[in-house]
Amino acid sequence: RRCDTGMRARIADLLRPVKDGFMPGPARAGGAISSPRSVHILIVCYAGRMRWHPILWHLFLLFLAAPAMAAGPVKVVDGDTLQIGTVTYRFYGIDAPEKDQICRKNGVDWLCGQEAAAYLRRLIGNRQVRCREKDRDRYGRIVAICWAARIELNREMVRAGLAWAYTDYARDYEDAEREAQIGGRGFWAGEAQPAWEWRR
Repeated sequence: RRCDTGMRARIADLLRPVKDGFMPGPARAGGAISSPRSVHILIVCYAGRMRWHPILWHLFLLFLAAPAMAAGPVKVVDGDTLQIGTVTYRFYGIDAPEKDQICRKNGVDWLCGQEAAAYLRRLIGNRQVRCREKDRDRYGRIVAICWAARIELNREMVRAGLAWAYTDYARDYEDAEREAQIGGRGFWAGEAQPAWEWRR
């Protein structure tokens, strides 16, 4: 297969400095890269045609290491789980109330699990969603950090008081949880049992 101008533009786009705060990858809606085969073709086309600056080469290796995100409509399963196409993503480092979990605020029961899911839908809106895999859980789901455009969804759910920092597995969001506690946001304004205890 011959290298054409379109492919050169595609590789140049991949190596463009990242502005959104996360590494480039093939998850971009309408992006040019759709499979590992495409990446291999681009390598063949460009390996002998350009002088690789060390920084550009490093960025390209980061791209190759980035997991692909399944294409398809985004479905919010609950406050810490998304389904994109046929792929399920569980948010890394946080735990949101379960869908049918009930919390209390001002002495009144409220459906904090449903509120968490609704808030996540509002955060996403019509924005492009991207996820970066961190691990796999025992159910085979991808444990990931996800963004809606520039919004890191994991962190925002905790900052809103609609998810807990899951410190048994990660300590990345303890600062966001302290902010929510001090501000009395979400379930911190009332009473709530952490989801991992409620599930028992």
